[in-house]
Amino acid sequence: FFEFDQSVMLDYKVSKLATLPIPRYPSKLIRGDYLQLDMKRELQQVGFDAGLPALFIWEGNSMYVDPQQSRTMLRTILQEFPHSKIAFDCVTDAISGAHPPTAELKWFYELSSFIVQEVGVAPTWQACDVHEMAREVPFKIVELSSLWDLCLRYRDDQGLDETFGGRAGFEATQGWMKHYM
Repeated sequence: FFEFDQSVMLDYKVSKLATLPIPRYPSKLIRGDYLQLDMKRELQQVGFDAGLPALFIWEGNSMYVDPQQSRTMLRTILQEFPHSKIAFDCVTDAISGAHPPTAELKWFYELSSFIVQEVGVAPTWQACDVHEMAREVPFKIVELSSLWDLCLRYRDDQGLDETFGGRAGFEATQGWMKHYM
């Protein structure tokens, strides 16, 4: 695994994961602004073979960058790594400009507050049209799903419930996702 992000975000993630009863986080961490770094060069320096098939997961970022930056990032990945597939999320019209209730998603606001304070980036919540993006970049959409559907498909009664603050937190999150996604 290889992971790009700002140093402060990677440090935050590693410190949170260190409190869980899991093995050491296996990713090779690449610190910096992933929108500015030479992704191919940075990955090759830590042992990535750009000629092999790869899965790029770009999630939890689209609410912080405008849709044009998302298009540029996707285009760069597809050009630099032609044997790759990309899984990514984007903000839909339904949640563009919306903010979930604080009581229901305390974990979300804690992380967002940390990002605003430490990285200086606040969510923009700009909507992006995936089909329009696919035509412009271009790329082929293999599967399109909402976060709600993914949670239902891959739900783990122990892990996911704990991640979302126990049963009550998960139920509140489901309500928010059903409403907005």
